[in-house]
Amino acid sequence: MLIFTAEFGIRQYLYIQEGKNGEFWKDPLNVIDFIAILPSYIELVQWIVLDFPTNGPPEELALKLMKLMKCTRVFKLMKHFAGTEVLIKSISEAMAALAIPFFFLGIFVLLFAS
Repeated sequence: MLIFTAEFGIRQYLYIQEGKNGEFWKDPLNVIDFIAILPSYIELVQWIVLDFPTNGPPEELALKLMKLMKCTRVFKLMKHFAGTEVLIKSISEAMAALAIPFFFLGIFVLLFAS
């Protein structure tokens, strides 16, 4: 939690130094990072307010979903690889051909899971 917060804070500080704070918050990945960090601090405040329960603060579904946003940080890494553009293009071209097999896969999963 501290590493994510420090990295986020340093990035925002650098944007502020360049006078581009508005651009920082317009980038969707920065907003996602903020939403991903926020639940940890909400849980910390809950834990302190509830007088340090031994089993931790209660887990809310909204907080769990916000924590899931940390997984989207992988998309930031994709910007640094040249093959990412080729991969995205090939997946988008193959989606039409794979629609029917995925449809049947979904039907079979529902059928055999029941």
